[in-house]
Amino acid sequence: MLTHMRFGELHGALPGIDASFSFPRGMLAKSKITRTLRRENFDTIIDLQNNVVTRRLCASLRAKRVFRFRRSRWNRWQRIHLKFRRKTLLIPPHVAAGYLDSVSDIGVSDDNKGLQLNIADSWRETINNRLSKHHSEAGLSATHPLLIISPSAAHETKSLPVSRWTELLKLLKSAGYLYQVLIGGISDKARCDEISQHLDYPVLNTAGQTSLHEIIALIQTGALLITGDSGPMHIASAVGTPLIAFFGPTVPEFGFAPFRCKHKLFEIKDLNCRPCTAHGSAKCPLGHFRCMNDINLDDVLDAVKGFIPVSGDGN
Repeated sequence: MLTHMRFGELHGALPGIDASFSFPRGMLAKSKITRTLRRENFDTIIDLQNNVVTRRLCASLRAKRVFRFRRSRWNRWQRIHLKFRRKTLLIPPHVAAGYLDSVSDIGVSDDNKGLQLNIADSWRETINNRLSKHHSEAGLSATHPLLIISPSAAHETKSLPVSRWTELLKLLKSAGYLYQVLIGGISDKARCDEISQHLDYPVLNTAGQTSLHEIIALIQTGALLITGDSGPMHIASAVGTPLIAFFGPTVPEFGFAPFRCKHKLFEIKDLNCRPCTAHGSAKCPLGHFRCMNDINLDDVLDAVKGFIPVSGDGN
């Protein structure tokens, strides 16, 4: 398995991996890892990225067989740029199904079980200890369900604005959902800090204080994940945690919706400006950000109740 360095921790959670390598930054480091991989004499390569970088790498490794995932780039481009074509375009298979199809010639078949990540006992123990400490300090009852909140994404427009996250968490609290945990990496810490500072009740803010392994264990421990179109959404799919996800500038038809898991998606489907980008952007190109601002938070609360009913008035 070869991935970018920032995803290296995932290797420890993936079943069936015999060896893992991280693709570094910098030309010298990349040349070194290429030489290392060439010495492995791989006879088969499965290229799931299929871009300029991976094609160049595959060529340098001289494997006998290379299988590539064929992305639906033309379909995606039309959805973004040709409004009149959107309703008539075919919906491509989910990317995970496409990955499987790309290696069908070598006997790989779909077991219909969805995604999978393994969680080590040590990761779960670390998370349970931290949750127990917060549980005690916040005076929470053992009956309160644990909500995992992932308020960040790789691009700003792929998540609700901070003000709307704050409004949603307060709404959930008033309905009795008191046990809320914010997750994120180091780059997400400022956003999570801002959200927690606007709340008048205790939440556990773990942003920038947990490893990727621990985030996986934390999501698996939760009763529900609430997120944007982000990495944690796919982690929840792989560990069996129900989830609610918001889609704004991107759309599920790109092939990256939650895969074979319990989920509820929120999107404003009748906006002509959606989708506006393939991966999200720093800000709304039109300035109104209606794809996220128009999502009805009362409907989100109803969806949460559908997954995990809770009684009480939140006091």
